[in-house]
Amino acid sequence: MGMDTFILLIGYGAELIVLNIIGTAIYLNSKQRHYKLQKTKQFIQKNIHNSKIEKTIYAKLSSEEKEKILIISNKLKKQRWQLNNFFKILLQNTDEKNLRHFSNNIQTLKIYRKPTNILTMLVQNKNTAAEYIQSKNCIIMYINSDNALYHELLHMSSSSEKRASSGFHRILHSRNINIYPGLDITYNEIGRGINEGYTELLNNRLFKNRSTSYIRLQKIAHLIELFFQDKKEMENYYYNDNIEGIIYELNKYMSLEEIIELLIDIDEIYYQNPINLAKYFEVKRRLLKIYQKYKSEEETSKFKKEYKENHFIKILKRQV
Repeated sequence: MGMDTFILLIGYGAELIVLNIIGTAIYLNSKQRHYKLQKTKQFIQKNIHNSKIEKTIYAKLSSEEKEKILIISNKLKKQRWQLNNFFKILLQNTDEKNLRHFSNNIQTLKIYRKPTNILTMLVQNKNTAAEYIQSKNCIIMYINSDNALYHELLHMSSSSEKRASSGFHRILHSRNINIYPGLDITYNEIGRGINEGYTELLNNRLFKNRSTSYIRLQKIAHLIELFFQDKKEMENYYYNDNIEGIIYELNKYMSLEEIIELLIDIDEIYYQNPINLAKYFEVKRRLLKIYQKYKSEEETSKFKKEYKENHFIKILKRQV
């Protein structure tokens, strides 16, 4: 065996060891997440009937709020083109009442670039090109990508300034937040899966992308959207960080306990090994079964068409 061959084998073996360590870490993290999500599910199911779940109607912007958005619009024209482009497209495609979080957050938003290689991202268990940190109102870009930036700007545009809530994702308990005193496990949450899926679904629609990021979560978000008579309602809830809106709508078709189980199962899909598809297909089948029970044959026929995997990929290719 030549020295070059020996060094090559040693290098190859080292890579296998690193990948094995990464795989073990991901597995253990997944098990830990599963435990926390199940504890969260049990607690919410036990206490959800004490919550007030009702339809939310959002007020139109006041004259002061409209003036604020106009000032922001003029300022963005002088900033990086992606921010101005994002705002223009958002303004063209959603109701102005959905711009409150955007107008509040954009004024102090910071964007940092932190180039990272793939191996480092694997070791740190990062599976994203960028991330929005709500507590600091900043976006960190690990990879230079307009698509990733727009995804994070959507998170910013749907994040509350007053609570740990972003779109359909809600932090229930962390080191600094304790909405439910009986829940004492750090970083309890609900809605991350549906939030990431719907955010990327909107990202593709608004900016004519063909991204397959969070592809299965996009699919599930799209199927849930079909339960709404008007899909703009779901959009309104998203931009106003209102997971209760989804719960209210789905409560027409299933119990509160079933809804919480569904949302937690979607969170499990987010945290699971992407090779494990059992939970994904089980959630899809559950949604189809419920839809068939309450909707007409014509509506169910359309749902089944959207349900197919290859049909959703075709939608992305057409740039929805």
